[in-house]
Amino acid sequence: MQRWNESGQPVRLRLCTLTQYFDRLRQEALDTLPTLSGDWTDWWNFGSGSTARETRLQMQGQRDLQVARQLQGWSASPDPGLGRAAQLAQEAGDALSLYAEHTWGAATPSSDETAIQLSHKLNYAYEGATLARSLKRDALLKLARQLPSDGPSLLVYNANPFPVSAMLRVPENLERYAPDLPHLAQRFDVEWNGRRGKERWVGPLELPGLGHLSVPLKQLAASSEDLTQTEHTLGNGQVTATFDPQAGGLTSLLCQGREFVRAGERLGQVVLEWPTEGRRNAIFGPPQWEEFDMHAAWHHGWEAGRESATVLGSQGQTVPGAAVYEQQLQLANGESASVRYWLHPHETALHIRVILNLQPDVTPRATYLHLPLALSDAARTHFETAGAAVEFDREQLPGSSRHYVTTLDWLRMQDGEAGVTVATPDAPLWQIGGYTFGRFAGEKAAPYRATLNAWLTNNYWDTNFMADQAGELRFEFTLELHAAENLVNSAKRALKHVYKPEIQPFDSAESGELAAQLLDLDPDGVRVVGAELDGAKHTLTLSLLNLTAERRTVRIGHGHLKVRGAVLTTLAGEVIASTGSQALELHVEGRWWGFLVISYS
Repeated sequence: MQRWNESGQPVRLRLCTLTQYFDRLRQEALDTLPTLSGDWTDWWNFGSGSTARETRLQMQGQRDLQVARQLQGWSASPDPGLGRAAQLAQEAGDALSLYAEHTWGAATPSSDETAIQLSHKLNYAYEGATLARSLKRDALLKLARQLPSDGPSLLVYNANPFPVSAMLRVPENLERYAPDLPHLAQRFDVEWNGRRGKERWVGPLELPGLGHLSVPLKQLAASSEDLTQTEHTLGNGQVTATFDPQAGGLTSLLCQGREFVRAGERLGQVVLEWPTEGRRNAIFGPPQWEEFDMHAAWHHGWEAGRESATVLGSQGQTVPGAAVYEQQLQLANGESASVRYWLHPHETALHIRVILNLQPDVTPRATYLHLPLALSDAARTHFETAGAAVEFDREQLPGSSRHYVTTLDWLRMQDGEAGVTVATPDAPLWQIGGYTFGRFAGEKAAPYRATLNAWLTNNYWDTNFMADQAGELRFEFTLELHAAENLVNSAKRALKHVYKPEIQPFDSAESGELAAQLLDLDPDGVRVVGAELDGAKHTLTLSLLNLTAERRTVRIGHGHLKVRGAVLTTLAGEVIASTGSQALELHVEGRWWGFLVISYS
């Protein structure tokens, strides 16, 4: 610091506490200071691509924790277990947050010290995800035990605040376990959402917002209306997908007659990338702090080798509820992958599951799912990040990263005529406009191509992250295809694929009835990003996010919870508006993130 101050730089540095900083700031006339509004997109979290398995678990754990907290609102009152559940939820949230803090690992990939650091750090993801999943599982079972049934049944719960029409993945042999269904669902070696093992589809089912549906197992069935599969083509009456059996990926993706694959390219190819010099520091060097510009550290002309995976085999089929096409692939370095694509009846969406099988190799490399779109190169991209939906480039603060972005659940690229909204529950890292990592010497303008690249894995950063991640890695995506539309509608398209319906088998002797919805909530497009029940105070606190500057009206109706009143507050707890039980609606002005505190009886 002394050397800096003696070097004649225009800004002098001083070490101080936060209190001293704000005391000094209060001495300034704040109306004379420039106002900057936008997202500070981080430069260094690309290392999360070196721990893709744990990052996926952490993202799923965050969603499971939110659903578990919401489900606690269905608990029979009084519930002595709510106090313990709240304590475990706090522990789960702490662990998931500590994993997300990025500092771990070391530049020496195979040392004992590095292994010790990784063991401590990665455990946070496993601990938090396990606790969150356990809380969700128990809350679903408590809800199921309150429901009447006509023999073995399946509880289906929609945590979204809006109704959805959904296809469900269930274990293929679900009916086998009918005599002991609740016990089976408590086992952690069974994944009810179909991630592992044989599965089948049922539906579509129409689910209310914040609500449930019970279906007797004997009535579970899947619609296959309009599903078609020929040698290398899938269709559902809305979408037609044509695949390339030699190069991999899709040559065409038609939705209601409109093409969404850029001419001459292949959508959905798995691409391997590596620095041809074989060194990580071919891409970037140490940060040049004296430049006040992170671009100065990058070697913008770094030479990359890229090769799409070779197709080893492919096959298509129709099964009840889906038309499916799968390609088995080999990457240029000998690692393997597979990509499964499928369509459901009536949807305007393509579903994709990528499985990578990586070797314990510290050679610097990255993998991508390449999505070149038949949109204008002037198309704009929005992504959801920490408390905001941000337009790429235009709504990012000066000096922040345009080389890649991290998105929470979804992103959308759209021009004046059409758009593609991508639900991305497992993969937060994206490059917008092409292969853009480290390519820009200064602030970047609009994307130069209408391309989205899901950055599945990388081990480019040489400290703080894991040098190799061997084994199977899984990623799911849904591409919603649509005409140009407002951002709220696009977000809803994605969220129904991110917060998929939860399922719980049960066989209850209850004879009463339970309301179909926790609340009759109409958020008018406002995003519900969190929920927390306080059984002692009889309050349910929803964390709300208005994605756009448009004025919204949130309406609250009775459901299982009988509403006595509601208060809208800032994140700091400042009351903005309140209402009693007679007129249950509140207005949200402009872009806003805060709390809706609902009192109930």
